[in-house]
Amino acid sequence: MSSEDSLEALAAQLDAVDSPADRRDLATRIVKRHQEGLIEGHTLPGTVIDRMVALLDDPDPGVRVAAAMVVRFAAAYPEDMEADVDSDTLYRHLFDRIDDKDWCVRQAAINPDYLGGQIAASFGNEERSPARPAPWLAERLLERFTDPEPAIRKRVAGLLLHRQIEDPVGVELVKTHPDPPHAVEQLADGLADPATVIGNARHAQRPATAAIEVLTQLVDDRPHLVTEHLDSILGGFDRERGWFREQVINLLAALLEAGAISLDDIDDDVVDALHDGQYPVTGNQSMRLLVDVALSRPATAGSAAKTLLSTLGTATGPRPASTYTPAADALARLERNGSGSFDPVVEKVAELAAERPFEERDTDPLVVLAADHPGFVADQLQELFELAAADELPNNNRLGDGLVADVAAANPRAVKPALPALTGGLDLRTVQHVLDDLAADHPELVADIVPNLTVHSCHRYYLGRALARAADAGAEFSAADVTALVESVDTDYRNTQKTRYWAAKTLVTLAKHDHDGLPGRTEALLGAARAGDLDDPNVDPLDLPDVRSAGWGPGEN
Repeated sequence: MSSEDSLEALAAQLDAVDSPADRRDLATRIVKRHQEGLIEGHTLPGTVIDRMVALLDDPDPGVRVAAAMVVRFAAAYPEDMEADVDSDTLYRHLFDRIDDKDWCVRQAAINPDYLGGQIAASFGNEERSPARPAPWLAERLLERFTDPEPAIRKRVAGLLLHRQIEDPVGVELVKTHPDPPHAVEQLADGLADPATVIGNARHAQRPATAAIEVLTQLVDDRPHLVTEHLDSILGGFDRERGWFREQVINLLAALLEAGAISLDDIDDDVVDALHDGQYPVTGNQSMRLLVDVALSRPATAGSAAKTLLSTLGTATGPRPASTYTPAADALARLERNGSGSFDPVVEKVAELAAERPFEERDTDPLVVLAADHPGFVADQLQELFELAAADELPNNNRLGDGLVADVAAANPRAVKPALPALTGGLDLRTVQHVLDDLAADHPELVADIVPNLTVHSCHRYYLGRALARAADAGAEFSAADVTALVESVDTDYRNTQKTRYWAAKTLVTLAKHDHDGLPGRTEALLGAARAGDLDDPNVDPLDLPDVRSAGWGPGEN
């Protein structure tokens, strides 16, 4: 780096330029050089900081943005500066830009990473004196939570959820605000904010998320302020995002527990959300509230039971066990305390829960129900299989926990009718693992869909292994099935060693069962198996000389 490009040299040039465009260019170069210096371990000279502070009042918003970016760093990390820095003074200058007329400047001034320490000081959680009193800061920041520019609202939302201090910043801002009811009103307005964030934004959050979380945390100290906005909270059931409706449930549960509201205040909205398909049945809180409402409104019990039963059967994730197990216990409570008759499956769930609550069991409710209600379980598995075939299951899903094999062990009749639904997604790893696990203990079930498997077996070795097990169980293989297996051994196109291995093992098994549609060269594979050369799944059949000489392999036939 030349001396002309140093921070000091660039800052000195600011006094010599009159053009706003040149001044903006210099300020931007200073920011860029500062950021490069951070990587190289350089610090900010005091003269540069002073000049950038002065530029916070520049008429050009681009210059003010650049100045704010440098000043906020110097204020937050005074120990990294070359000269002694009065952090509080720098923060006071920076806070003056919170209400800047240009939104880009406001955005540069409001950054959770740089303001967290100063806010902690304002609330008395650090020894040094604050740059601004807490009430002043609370009023200014919450005013920006209703900023016309979404980017600013998202920055403030990130700040509200910041945990530099014991409580989230948003809670302390309300507690110290000169007008707490107005502060809560500003938060409540954020519940309907449509602004969102893309990806994992470090400095920003959805305003609606910040609003609902801070309001929920405020229930412990100021429940009366939150209940003033119950209509706005209940309006959250109309939001498209399920996670937000879950947060609404958490807030309502907190208000109920605090005695700030009664069930009568919200039951109509819960029933409407249930009938509209907007009620989130996702965990203990939501299910407990749903059952409470259903017990107080008997006409709703049927709809509640149907919803819980569906959740028990087809919950997928991201943590399915935290959904379907509470659903089973919630159903049991509804049946036990409700009036009228219920579906036999619900009655069975209640009977089983009376013996031992599902939350104390390690077994999936579908496994427990398979013996007495195979039709119901088969229907639920079919729905799960259809989701799997459409690649709509999360990575952590209940099918990956051996559910199908466990159900088959309890009652094969609960699995067999649902299996064809899997064949539309045989190129998907989830489906392959399900069939592989099932074939390990119940190859006779997999045998029913062998024609579908052979079409795909050349692509994934899991299916090849399932085929080998099905063949050993006596599954019937057509001429087309055999042709697909032969092609899997013969070609290395898009193939793996294990795919060839399991296709060869399947052909060997068919030969042992005297299948009459095998090519004569299968005898070489059978001989290799008798000699123990195919005992190791890591063996590639095409590496065996006798197999190769019999004509197996690409281009050999």
